[in-house]
Amino acid sequence: MRNLSGSRQGGGGSLPPGWVRKYGGFFATYWTKLYYTLVLWLGNGFSFVARQKRIHLDGNEFFIDLVFYNRLLQCFVSIEIKTSNLTHENLGQMQMYVNYYDRFEKQEHDSPSIGILLCTDKNDAVVKITLPENSNNIIASKYQLYLPTEQQLIEEVQKEIDKMMKE
Repeated sequence: MRNLSGSRQGGGGSLPPGWVRKYGGFFATYWTKLYYTLVLWLGNGFSFVARQKRIHLDGNEFFIDLVFYNRLLQCFVSIEIKTSNLTHENLGQMQMYVNYYDRFEKQEHDSPSIGILLCTDKNDAVVKITLPENSNNIIASKYQLYLPTEQQLIEEVQKEIDKMMKE
């Protein structure tokens, strides 16, 4: 069993006596607020499933950054966060995660799984060529390390609304 410091209990690196009692509430509150903010950002219907979800495939291990279940869409949503530019390998990795959930976790009533890949920059041509045509279960998007201004946020929301109205 692991303790809060990540090391095995009884081994070196354990927390000082009384630490959890003194600071545990702070960290529980912090993670709760962070989770709440993330779920608000994602939208309605999201329920947390796993962080660093371990997948074993024929002796190999893979870890999905975040997994949610959307009760409104009735599907699993895997999220990978990359601190680099998007590559075709990233898209293949996400496709594997989506396939895993569709083949091993999804129930009969569930919709196909969705993969969201967030990266510091993306090349639309790489996305277009790597993913199958008409693929709508993997989304690649660029993220920013700062909050947009109110005007930028309004413009982005308007762009998305305009796109949805055209479809």
